[in-house]
Amino acid sequence: MSLFVELYFLLLLLETVKLFSPLKSAAIFLAFTGAVVPVSGVTGALITKMGGYKWAIVSGWLINTFGLGALMVLGPQSFMPGLIFLFILAGIGQGMLFMAHQVATQASAPAKDVAYASAMFSFCRSLGFCLGVALGGTAFKNFLRHRLLHAGLEAASALGIASNAEAFGAILRTMSPGPEKSAVIDAFTYAFHYLFATMAGISAIGLVLCLFIEDHDLDIEHDATHKLQRGRSARLGRQGLQSSPEKRDSRV
Repeated sequence: MSLFVELYFLLLLLETVKLFSPLKSAAIFLAFTGAVVPVSGVTGALITKMGGYKWAIVSGWLINTFGLGALMVLGPQSFMPGLIFLFILAGIGQGMLFMAHQVATQASAPAKDVAYASAMFSFCRSLGFCLGVALGGTAFKNFLRHRLLHAGLEAASALGIASNAEAFGAILRTMSPGPEKSAVIDAFTYAFHYLFATMAGISAIGLVLCLFIEDHDLDIEHDATHKLQRGRSARLGRQGLQSSPEKRDSRV
């Protein structure tokens, strides 16, 4: 949920608060996505080497919570190096959690149920993606509409801007400087701050919960329903070489 809130709304922040073009926003956003992928790979390698995953989950939730809270300082006057640093920080937290949760799910399940645990984990993650866009978008639009009404805009105008916040970024860039444009940018900044504050609180819940998980041993024997028996497979292989093609086909 927090991952998709960041993926979706950080780009929108760059287009509406910083007034960057979509291309420039995507280029800057590479700081976030460019941190998620390598950190995820490094985390997986360290978990394998250290034989434990709880440290990665706790560290990931801690960095993720701090990163979401730090995003609240972003605004129209944000310094570009600082903005990129916060994007990288948020990406590091998400990268650690992306790999550590998957390892924890499989390690905590009985060996024969690992496939079911992985499927359930993928389903829950996909559900979180949906919630991130749906709930995050609802919260953002409510925060934005509230701030626009507080700034003195009519209810119809405030509702129209909040309902089409994504498309309004292009309109905002073409508006002439003035009190109305400043009020709208201020409303967007306010909505983003409270959205990231909400997500930081949800992430803090994840941080507290992960303190109570058990660090299971990763060195376990693979227990699958279908196993290849070396002696029987060798005999079948020799028989298959000696049999006719028709027999080999029927055996397969």
